[in-house]
Amino acid sequence: MKTIKITGLLALFSLLFATSSCVDDIFLEGNGILRSEARMASGFDQIVSGGDFEVTIVPGNNYSVEVTAESNLLSYIETDVVGNTLKIRTRGLYSLHENEPIEIYITTPVLNGLTQSGSGYIKTGSFISDDFHLALSGSGDIDTRISADNINASVSGSGTIFLEGDAFETEFVISGSGKIKSYDLEQDHCRAVISGSGNMYVNVYETIDARISGSGNVYFINYPVVHSSISGSGKVVDRN
Repeated sequence: MKTIKITGLLALFSLLFATSSCVDDIFLEGNGILRSEARMASGFDQIVSGGDFEVTIVPGNNYSVEVTAESNLLSYIETDVVGNTLKIRTRGLYSLHENEPIEIYITTPVLNGLTQSGSGYIKTGSFISDDFHLALSGSGDIDTRISADNINASVSGSGTIFLEGDAFETEFVISGSGKIKSYDLEQDHCRAVISGSGNMYVNVYETIDARISGSGNVYFINYPVVHSSISGSGKVVDRN
């Protein structure tokens, strides 16, 4: 009797696991027919993208969001404002297989932060901010032009953050194999922290405070005073 009960329980667990696995991966393939759709969204100054989307953000007097994708995928791409954050993501447990790029075009009068997770791409026009925050996880990229008092940027995946513009103070953190490329961002002071294998490229005028516990390097141009604490195999390298 015990053997029958145990066998029955094992069969039940196997069925539940199989059902759960199916639910976790609802696959949708694009039909190849492109369509654009305007979305209602306003009042945000932060943007979070959580998928394989090509996101373009430009400054403007008004808010607007337009999504271009294959027509049968459009309704599964969410663009919701939560607090001051526009969140772009795939609905529920759906996995989208697009045959054409999913493009999202955003206009906003203010931008103070960007977050990209996954393999997507974010590119922005020129913005002005007091404090600007960037976070990248996954294999995607962020490419932005910003003039700010303070910029904080972190990379925890294999992607790259490209920065241009100017900032009084920056804090850059890499904990993965990704890169921060900011030769085109004029910085007075930079705090650089690396605990992974990724590299930073910075353009600093006054001071660099480098903390390296991984194998990544900090490459710099211009002639700042360099303070460093290194416990890994990484280096601070003068590229002038």
